[in-house]
Amino acid sequence: MCRPHVARCRRRRQTQRVAKTSCLLLLLAVLSAWPQNAASLAVSLPRGFATPQQQQAERTALLEFWEAMGRSEGLMWSGWGNSSLPCAPTLPSWPGVHCSTTGHVDAIELRFVGAGSPQKQKLQGQVPWGAMTALTALTALDLTFNHATGPVVTPAATAFTALQALLLSYNKLTGSIPAVLGSLPSLQTLDLSDNRLSGSLPSSIGLLSALQSLHISASNLTGSLPASLSRLSSLESVILGQNQLRGSLPANLSVLTALKQLALMENSLNGSLPASWGALASLTDLKLSVNSFSGTVPSTWARLTSLWGLGISSNKLTGPFPAFLLSLTKLTELYLSNNLMYGPVPANITVPPSLRTFEMDYNYFNGSIPAGLDQSSATLSDNCFNETGSHNQKQANSSTCNIFYNVLYPPAPPGPPETVTVTSSSFPIAAVVVPVVVVVLVLLLALFLWHRWRSERLARMLRKEIGSSSRVFSLAELRRATKEWQAEIGRGGYGSVYKAELRDKTVVAVKRLDMVSDQGDREFIREVELLSRVHHRHLVNLLGFCAEKEERALVYEYMGLGSLFDHLHGPRAKEAALSWDSRIKIAIHVALGIDYLHYGADPPLIHRDIKSGNILLSEDGLAKVADFGLCKEVPVDVTPDGQPQLLPPTTAVRGSFGYLDPEYVSTSLLTDKSDVYSYGVVLLELLSGKYAIHEKQPLAYWAEEYLMDSERLTELLDPALGSDYDLHEAQILCDIARSCVQDRSADRPAIRDVAQALVEHLGRVVVMPSSSTASSECSYGYTYDDYSHASQQPFFSGSLPDTSGSYTTDSPGNPSVGAANGKPGNGGAGEGFTFRNCQSQPIIIAGVVRGEGENGEGGGEGEGGAGSVQMSTGVHGNRPPVPIGAHEGTV
Repeated sequence: MCRPHVARCRRRRQTQRVAKTSCLLLLLAVLSAWPQNAASLAVSLPRGFATPQQQQAERTALLEFWEAMGRSEGLMWSGWGNSSLPCAPTLPSWPGVHCSTTGHVDAIELRFVGAGSPQKQKLQGQVPWGAMTALTALTALDLTFNHATGPVVTPAATAFTALQALLLSYNKLTGSIPAVLGSLPSLQTLDLSDNRLSGSLPSSIGLLSALQSLHISASNLTGSLPASLSRLSSLESVILGQNQLRGSLPANLSVLTALKQLALMENSLNGSLPASWGALASLTDLKLSVNSFSGTVPSTWARLTSLWGLGISSNKLTGPFPAFLLSLTKLTELYLSNNLMYGPVPANITVPPSLRTFEMDYNYFNGSIPAGLDQSSATLSDNCFNETGSHNQKQANSSTCNIFYNVLYPPAPPGPPETVTVTSSSFPIAAVVVPVVVVVLVLLLALFLWHRWRSERLARMLRKEIGSSSRVFSLAELRRATKEWQAEIGRGGYGSVYKAELRDKTVVAVKRLDMVSDQGDREFIREVELLSRVHHRHLVNLLGFCAEKEERALVYEYMGLGSLFDHLHGPRAKEAALSWDSRIKIAIHVALGIDYLHYGADPPLIHRDIKSGNILLSEDGLAKVADFGLCKEVPVDVTPDGQPQLLPPTTAVRGSFGYLDPEYVSTSLLTDKSDVYSYGVVLLELLSGKYAIHEKQPLAYWAEEYLMDSERLTELLDPALGSDYDLHEAQILCDIARSCVQDRSADRPAIRDVAQALVEHLGRVVVMPSSSTASSECSYGYTYDDYSHASQQPFFSGSLPDTSGSYTTDSPGNPSVGAANGKPGNGGAGEGFTFRNCQSQPIIIAGVVRGEGENGEGGGEGEGGAGSVQMSTGVHGNRPPVPIGAHEGTV
C-alpha cells in the first residue's frame, strides 16, 4: 500500500516528464519550419542579426556561385546544395563557409576543393560577382588552387565594400587587372599569383588605402610599377617577382614606412637603385635579383637597420665593394653575385654576427680576402683576389668560404715602376721581337704552372677537408677504367656518368663534371664535402674523387640495376616489371634514406631533387638516394619541437618538373617538407607506373581523383602489375602518397612519420628510434635488417630466404632482437625481421610474421595463417642469444 505523499510525488514527476517531452516536440517543430515561419519569428531575433529573408538570399547567392563554378562534386559531397541555410543558428555552417556572429556569410574559404581530379572536382569557371551581391557582409574570398577562369573581378564587385581579403592565386584567371579593383575600400590582402594575366598594374591600385599585402608573382604582368603605389601607407608586403615588369623603381616608395617585404626579382626592371629607399626603416626583406639595374648601391641604404635579407645579384651594378651594408646588424643574407663591382674589399671590415650567407662571386673584386669573412658562409668565386693576401690561405682551407675561379695575382709593387725613356732608333728590330717572344713564353709557362698549381691545390684542399674517408684517384686511372670516357651509362645534373672497372676488378660509377656548366668547382667541392660526411645504407656511397688539371670527377659505388626511372619508364620496364614487393621495398628504403638526411646528417640536409631518376637500385636488393648536387643545409635554428624552420627565399627554385613542391615554387621558401612532396610523387610513380608529368599535368594532380575514391584505386595501379599486388597495402600507400602531395607544406607529414608508417604497416614492424646519437649510420638511433620488403634480396627474386627455426644474432658484445622465420610450408615462405640498436639500447618490436608455415619451432599457426613473432635477444659478452618463444615482447 502506497503512502499518500509518495503517490503525490510520483504524479508530480510524471507530469514534469510529460511537460518536458511536449517542450522538446514543440522546439523540433519550430526548428523544422524555420524558413517557412521566419516572418513570425523575426521579432525575437537580436538587433542587427540577419533576418531569415537575408539568410535565404545569401543561400541563393551561394548556390548561384556553386552553379557558376561547375557544380563541384567536392562541394556537393560535403553538404553544399542541401535545403538548410548556410548560417542557420541551430545547424553547422556549410563547409568552407564562415558565418559572423550576426548570422551573415562572413567568408568563403575553398582552397583546393575536393582534392579530386582537376577536371571533375576543382572549382572551374568565372566567379559570378553579380549573382553574389547578396553577400553584403563578405570579408574574405579564398579560392586558391582551383581552376577559376575569366577576369579577376567584374564591375559588380564594387558591391563588396566589406571585402578585406581576395585570394585567387594558382588559378587560370586571364585578362588584365581591371581598374574597378580599386573600388574595394576595405581590401587588405590581394593575392593573384600564378595566373595567366596580362597587361600592367592599374594606377587605381593606389586607391586601396587599407591594402597591406599585394602578391601578384608569376602572372605575366608587364609595364612599369605605378607611382600610385606610394599612396598605400598601410602596405607591408609587396611580391611582384617572376613577371615581365619594365622601367625604373619609383623613388617615392620611400614614403611607405610600414613596408617590410619587397620582392621584385626576376623581372626586366632597370635604372638605378633609389637612394631615397634608405628611409624604409621597417624593411626586413628586399629582393631585386635578376633584373638590369645599373649604377652603384646607394650609401643611404646603410640606414635600413631592420634589413635581414638583401638580394641584388644578377644585375649590372658597378662601383666598389659596398662595405656599409655590413654595418646592418640584423643582416643574415647578402647576395651581390654576378654584377660588375670591382676594387679591393676593405681588410678591416667587420661582418655582423647574424650574417649566415654572403655571396659576392662573379664580380671583379681584388686584393686580399678579409679575415672577417670567416664568420659567414661566404662565396667569393670568380673574382681577382691575390693569392698572397694575409688571410687567403686560411680562407682557402675554410669550409665556409669558396674562392674558386679567382684570378690570383701576386701583390702589386709598393710604388709605380721606374720610367725609362727610349727612342725608336735605339734598338734594332731583333731587340724588340726577342723580349716580346720571351714575355709570351714566360706568360704561357706561368699559365701552365698556375693551372697545375690550382689543380693540386684543390686536391690538397679536399684531402684536408675530408681526411682519409675517400680515395684520391688519378686522371689516368679513371681514363683507363672508363675506356677513355666511352662507357657512358647516364647523365646527371652536372655531367655524365660512366661505368668503370678498376685494376682490382672493382666496378664503380664515375661522375665526370661538365666544367662548362655554371656550377663548376663550386658544385664539385660542395658535393664532395656533403658526401664525405653522409653515410647511410640507403644513400649512394662516395668512394673517392679526382681533381686533376681541368677534370673533376666523383667516384661512387656502382648500382648495377640502374635507376628506378629505368625500371618504371625505360627499357628495363619492358624486360621485367618491378614486383609489388620490390616497389614496397623501394618506398621504405627511400623514406629511410631521406629520413637520415633530415634527421641524421650533421647539419641536416634537404635534398631538393628527389625523383625516380635519382633513386638507384643495387643487385643485392637495396634502393639508395643519389645526386646530392642540389642539397641545401637546413638552418641552425629549429622550432621548439625540433623541426627545421623555413629557409629564407632563394633567387632561383631548383629541382625537377613534376616533383617540385608548389609552395616552394610560389614562395621560394624551402623546407624539409619540399622533399616530402617529391617523395610523394615517387610513391605515385611506384603505384601507377606513370611519368611525373602525365597528360600535360603533374602526376600529383592527375592522381587526385583516384586517391580520393577507394573504389577507383585499381584504376590507378600500374597495369604491368597484373594481379601481383595487395589491395590493402595499395590503399595504405595511396593514403601516404596523398598526405605527402598536399599543396600546403603544413598539411604534409615529416619524412620520419612517413618512414614510421611504412615500416609499421608495410614492413610489419614498429620501431621507435632511440634518442641517443652516434656516429655514421647509427647517428639517429637505429639500423635495421629485415628479411621481407627491406631485405637484401634481389629485386626480381621470387622467394625469400629459408631460415627455418633459426634466430639472428649480432657480434659478441652487441645485443640484438630478431624474429625467426616460419618454416616454409605448402610453397609459402616465412618472413622475419632483425632490428639492431647501435647504442645497446632496448628497442620495441611488435609485429607478425606473414606467410604459410608448419607448426613447430619458428613456424606459424595454421595453414595459410600468419606465423607468430619469434623473439630472440642477444646479451652482453660472448654468451649466445637465448630464444624466447613465440610472442611479442621487448628486449
